[in-house]
Amino acid sequence: MQGSFLKIVVVVLLLLVATPIIGSLIFNVAAAAYIMQMMGMVNDSQEEAAERRASDFQGIKVVPENAPGLVALRNFDDFEQTRTVSLNMHLRLSDIRRGDQTPFDANDVEAYLASRLPVLARAECDMIVKAFASKCAVNKVSARPTDDVYQVNMRLTFVQRQPFGEVAKAQELNYVEIPLNLNDGADKSIMPDSWVSQRTKYYDAVAKGCAKIRAQNKNCAVMSVAMASTPQRGSSAIKVNANARYAILQ
Repeated sequence: MQGSFLKIVVVVLLLLVATPIIGSLIFNVAAAAYIMQMMGMVNDSQEEAAERRASDFQGIKVVPENAPGLVALRNFDDFEQTRTVSLNMHLRLSDIRRGDQTPFDANDVEAYLASRLPVLARAECDMIVKAFASKCAVNKVSARPTDDVYQVNMRLTFVQRQPFGEVAKAQELNYVEIPLNLNDGADKSIMPDSWVSQRTKYYDAVAKGCAKIRAQNKNCAVMSVAMASTPQRGSSAIKVNANARYAILQ
């Protein structure tokens, strides 16, 4: 009986001594796994940073170094944060509601805008896809009341439908950006009812502009499109401006 008691005491003492060691081992294993995971994340981040610092296209040196749209050209078939369509529009509530037959609580405009704005942004994406993109995603959409209108901002990203094109076999390529005023000059004055159809024309012009550049240079990428509308003083019309920016390698 005394021998059994001694055995139990010895086992308990061993457990008391071993528990911190086992716990330490478990902690160290978990810590090591966490550190390895973090190292992987750091490596991924370093690889991404190196990708953005790289100054080549398909192994050919590109000048200038760190050209702003070069990453988007290398990731042509993927969404890229620098490839955007930006809209800054002053819209009346009636413009925002156009085509929407759902019940509307005039005392809770914010709730209505929260549900309506994403719908408008997706509709804008549909217009872009129809014109020149293979896919489009909503990055951000917001509205801020200003006097009797709302300042609606959209930021969309897209993947171009037409391929970039051919690149010359050379030791060095020049990265060049080409701006295009989609109004061919001064801001255009239009009625709010025709603003959607006017944007459709702009998107078509963006596609045609890139096709024209590609025919001359053998490659072209749509890098950004920016549109804005502002109320015209003393009139119910609005002034709109629209610009596109392309990138080529030559």
